[in-house]
Amino acid sequence: PSVGQSELAPASAANPDPSKYTFNGNPLNTTASTVATNVSRIPNIYGTYAAGTVATPGRYLFRDKANFPLMTYSEIQFIKAEAAFIKGDKTMALDAYKKAIDANIDFVNTNTVVSTIFPITSTITAAEKTAFLTNVNIVPTAANLTISQIMLQKYVALFGYGMLETWTDLRKYHYNTDVYKTMSFLPNGGLFVDNNGNLPYRVRPRFNSEYVWNFDALKAIGADKVDYHTQEMWFSKN
Repeated sequence: PSVGQSELAPASAANPDPSKYTFNGNPLNTTASTVATNVSRIPNIYGTYAAGTVATPGRYLFRDKANFPLMTYSEIQFIKAEAAFIKGDKTMALDAYKKAIDANIDFVNTNTVVSTIFPITSTITAAEKTAFLTNVNIVPTAANLTISQIMLQKYVALFGYGMLETWTDLRKYHYNTDVYKTMSFLPNGGLFVDNNGNLPYRVRPRFNSEYVWNFDALKAIGADKVDYHTQEMWFSKN
């Protein structure tokens, strides 16, 4: 991940400005930081920089006894914002967009495990919430609202529980970096050779399924092809 002043001086997706970002990750095959003065990676799902065990309670939705949501009010409002935006009703879109962000901050606070030991975790304060919701680079006027802002904030909000919805959105917009700005969908080393340069749109059947017991059924839908996983879903076809 990267951190910086992108909200104050945004760069375009096509021409990002590296001077506005600072790498805040841990290169592979290196030792993770363990002290606050030497942070080289973000905490893992256990809320630590070291490997977790069955005795590690975890944090956020990854903690023991977490209430795992199937759908949230915030998610519904983001869906409404997107639909209203596409319809052309930007006033309704902005209202739903603001409600979605507001509700998601409350959702995060409800599921935050406060910790006073490193890595320190605290809830989002009322002042921080207000500052975020009044930042015109995040919540603009209705006339300046973009589909990218809606989908990126939804992407953030669904972290930890709405993975399938997020992947559906990514496929629906064809992994478009004009929508998902600053994102890169090409892994180091490039795509798998059988992708033929295309990004994935579906999951291949497991080997111990129709591949073994009913291969003719897979052939009927083209699932015997090596690039079957790159074939678009019905909802992503315009």
